[in-house]
Amino acid sequence: MEDIIKKMEGFQGQKAIVIPRQILNTRCAKNQVICTLYITDIGYYPKAKFHYRERINGADQHILIYCHEGSGKVAIRKVEYQISAGDF
Repeated sequence: MEDIIKKMEGFQGQKAIVIPRQILNTRCAKNQVICTLYITDIGYYPKAKFHYRERINGADQHILIYCHEGSGKVAIRKVEYQISAGDF
């Protein structure tokens, strides 16, 4: 069996911003203009070799992945999608 490196965080040049849940719950979720769509987390991972994230119980966020360069794959409900530079 092949060993696969799996890394969640700590990439060179990584930047991440996570809006505190208290702000999301008290301001964003109650704002009529943005309550159906607002950013919870945003990150930039310029060198993300071996990036891996598994969400067994799903996620309570809407996740947008944009591949700036390189390639990878994502599996959603057991369907695997290849992504490469320029893909959302």
